[in-house]
Amino acid sequence: MKKTIFLLFIFIIGLFQANATIKIPQQPDPPHLVNDFAGMLNSSEQSILENKLEQFVDSTSNRIVIVIVNSFDGYEPVEYATQLGREWQLGEKKKNNGIVLLISKSEHKIFIAVGTGLQGALPDGVCEMIIAHEIKPSFKQSEYFDGLDKGTTAIMKATKGEYKADATNNKKGIPLFVIILIIVIILMIIGSIGNRSGGTMIGGGGFGNGMLLGGLMGGGFNSGGSGSSGSSGFGGFGGGGGFDGGGAGGSW
Repeated sequence: MKKTIFLLFIFIIGLFQANATIKIPQQPDPPHLVNDFAGMLNSSEQSILENKLEQFVDSTSNRIVIVIVNSFDGYEPVEYATQLGREWQLGEKKKNNGIVLLISKSEHKIFIAVGTGLQGALPDGVCEMIIAHEIKPSFKQSEYFDGLDKGTTAIMKATKGEYKADATNNKKGIPLFVIILIIVIILMIIGSIGNRSGGTMIGGGGFGNGMLLGGLMGGGFNSGGSGSSGSSGFGGFGGGGGFDGGGAGGSW
């Protein structure tokens, strides 16, 4: 039920952002698992994390990609991370085992987006716990490398069933989603009435052009972005991209 309501929520956001696109950074070439577009890490720190994540790919085929940007440009972290995961095609094609660890420097926001193939091992509650207990404490002290090092270690453990979240943290506040669903239904009714009376739907471009809806249905949005430093030998992002909004976020 949660996924259905989430998709409806994304659907209604598409109404108001019908002609918008998220300006995520271009997929790096050659690919990197650590992509710092905001200058939060030095070259040595990037190299250490890159090697760590490459070894994880080699041993498990699961791909954790760190992406640090200056801003989400007004978009919600889940929107940005989901679109990035799909557009960069993270994770193996048949496994959809990619993970995005996304950071906004100026907004002090964190989001872990999980490919569909790993959502059993990394449910929302586990992602919340990792952010709250492993990443945020270090980030509050401006120890960004330390937070990312601890956070990626926890993610790795979680994919192996070695990191457990309190069961209470897996509850996602269904009443809020019910409210969102009601709003969706009301707006659909209003739109239907507008069509019958010769009016136009909100958003001009229609549902098909909605940025987020297009992203969830598999469409990509190519946009400019800066490159990243370092080298990578892990062989690419895998050609997956199965992201549907799974994961969780926080701030520091």
